[in-house]
Amino acid sequence: MLQIYWGGLLMTPIRQLLSQLSSSSRHVIVNGQVGELSDLQKFLHVTRPTEERLCELVDTATPDAAQLILLCGNVGDGKSHLLSHLRQSGRLGDFEVHNDATESFDPSKTNLDTLIEKVLTDFSDDRITSSSRHLILAINLGVLANLYDEADSPRYSRLRQYIDESKLLERTPSHTKPTTNFAHVDFTASSVVELNTDAVSTPLFRELLDRIFSEDSTNPFYEAYNNSPSDDVAAINYAFLLNEGCRRAFERLLIQAVIKHKVVFSVREFLDFLADCLISRGGSVTGTISERLADFLPFSIFESADSPLHDAFRKSDPVQVRSARADAAMFEIAAVNKQDRRLRIAFPFDIPDWLPSPKEDDETDIRLLCKLQQRLDYFVSNCNREDEDLPYCEFLRVLCSVSSFVKAGLVDATLKEFIETVTKAASCWHGDPHKPKHVVLRPPGLRDRYRLLRQFELRVDGMGSDVIELTNHDFAIRFQINGTKVKRLLHVDFELYRMLYKVSKGYLPNRYDQLACVSLSAFVDSIITTGLDGADIFIDQINEGGAIEFSATQSGFGLQFSRVL
Repeated sequence: MLQIYWGGLLMTPIRQLLSQLSSSSRHVIVNGQVGELSDLQKFLHVTRPTEERLCELVDTATPDAAQLILLCGNVGDGKSHLLSHLRQSGRLGDFEVHNDATESFDPSKTNLDTLIEKVLTDFSDDRITSSSRHLILAINLGVLANLYDEADSPRYSRLRQYIDESKLLERTPSHTKPTTNFAHVDFTASSVVELNTDAVSTPLFRELLDRIFSEDSTNPFYEAYNNSPSDDVAAINYAFLLNEGCRRAFERLLIQAVIKHKVVFSVREFLDFLADCLISRGGSVTGTISERLADFLPFSIFESADSPLHDAFRKSDPVQVRSARADAAMFEIAAVNKQDRRLRIAFPFDIPDWLPSPKEDDETDIRLLCKLQQRLDYFVSNCNREDEDLPYCEFLRVLCSVSSFVKAGLVDATLKEFIETVTKAASCWHGDPHKPKHVVLRPPGLRDRYRLLRQFELRVDGMGSDVIELTNHDFAIRFQINGTKVKRLLHVDFELYRMLYKVSKGYLPNRYDQLACVSLSAFVDSIITTGLDGADIFIDQINEGGAIEFSATQSGFGLQFSRVL
């Protein structure tokens, strides 16, 4: 029997197949113009909204008119894969495909010269009305921005006008209807996370995980797993994610990477990350506890920083979360005798004698078992450990509420609570004013005896995108300030929401917080200054016994202050 080794490691069937998911594998590169997908690529194909949109545009294209469809996205989004799939299934009709906008037909020409002088000539202003060519141009957004700058206005003014109207190069692309000659499909417009009424999910990556780890005879990964030795670490890791609860926990970590840490990743980067976590890099199942755990999935995904996804998972390590439940489990492992030491959370699969008992005096082994206990608890138990991070849970609720407002104009209790949280946090940004809907005009110094305050009002008027703009992991909300026509936009991501949450609960921000949340500081400054002329100014005295209020009256000698009893 032929045995394959790579880097000194035996390439078992499951290792060989998982390695094809790696970005360094030739299997991840697809030529959309040739239109040939491997059996593995066909198995991994997931129908996405971008595919349905592209098919709709192809089907409704005017036969006798020039039609250019811009298939936009970032590197690794799956543009070439999608075009290969559609061409192989005969869904592209008479559309030509230019799959790589970075290539050049002439060594003396740049890729932009090729696009402007060769590929897109039929869509220039002087030829577009007489052409009936149908073309799909797969192009990264960075290249599209360069093309927009290089294509001179007199020759490609119609294309440039369409790019402007569709806002393809802006933060929030608009849903512009296709014209007779131009249309686009944007991969970046499809969010990695999906915001539902009461939950946040990742449909694309959930389907990929469920497909790769399905216990189905037609699944090539499952077949390779069954044909691999049971003591192969890659097989052990694969078996770990065969458990549906473990996959859902893995999905929650992906959502945290997007929302908490703003990681942007493509399908290719996700599959590469998955392969890297599953395939052993030299750990052993016959060595010490440290050697056995080195490449076990609950360790490999949290103890590496090889990519932004690895780094985000490391920051979300359950070991960093303290709770009474976790502390009790750690105490049981560390305090009992060697013979009675057991993991309190069962493995999601059976590995007889896989994990030996630690040496009685080996603190390293005990610490590793404590880490394993906490991470297994996160993956295997039915409880949602994110519940212990209240600001994050509340932010997810607010995102879902904002999504409902944008889609249907629904203002629910969660959105109202969020507006109250913003009001309370703005009021206490420079210190507690001891009055609702009042704000301290400036933070008092160490020697100051008095503070100046004013009353303020925040309102949200309007519907839909006029009030709230929603993206993958954050949103912007427009407030009307102090009964004036002045409106201010507050961009809210997780870090800013966490600060809002803390301040609304009594936390006093320090100078570092005010510099880190500069947009919130600017928002509070606009509250203070808007409509300040003619507004009532309140003065109180700073002391340990509480605030003392004064009133000011105008006299011939200027302002005179008297204490309000």
